[in-house]
Amino acid sequence: MGFFKGLMNFVSGGGAEVGLEVGDAVRGQPMPVKVTATIADSDVEVRKVYVRLRATEEIDVPDVAVVDESGADKGKTRRGLERREQTHDQEIQVAGAQTLKAGESYTFEAEVPVPQGVPPSFHGRYCRHQWRITAGLDKPGNDPDSGWTVIEVR
Repeated sequence: MGFFKGLMNFVSGGGAEVGLEVGDAVRGQPMPVKVTATIADSDVEVRKVYVRLRATEEIDVPDVAVVDESGADKGKTRRGLERREQTHDQEIQVAGAQTLKAGESYTFEAEVPVPQGVPPSFHGRYCRHQWRITAGLDKPGNDPDSGWTVIEVR
């Protein structure tokens, strides 16, 4: 399924521990992912195993002092600016409904399409475009998931 960088994240909850490994992320190409699920002490009925990929444009401009043309401080401060705009949100079903048995570990592999038309990762002084990914088990009650991990998309 391709080369995986060592990016892995594990979080437990809802009777299972879910892990996520991610390969290279390049716009316009499929990104290999590996989802692992280790089931606790009772069977878990899942509706699906999924991966969610999100991208967000963020801007954080700090407070600034207002000065006139001579450079003299006018004694006013402009409040900083913070904005967030989601530029991409995609869920990929990795596996369908099934019963995951207590005490067992499962591995699911898939390829997540990374869209060409969304900007790559970018980290500037006041703005950034950030990609995040998570994997989870959709089940009644609390969905166990891997937690959100920031990834670099080229």
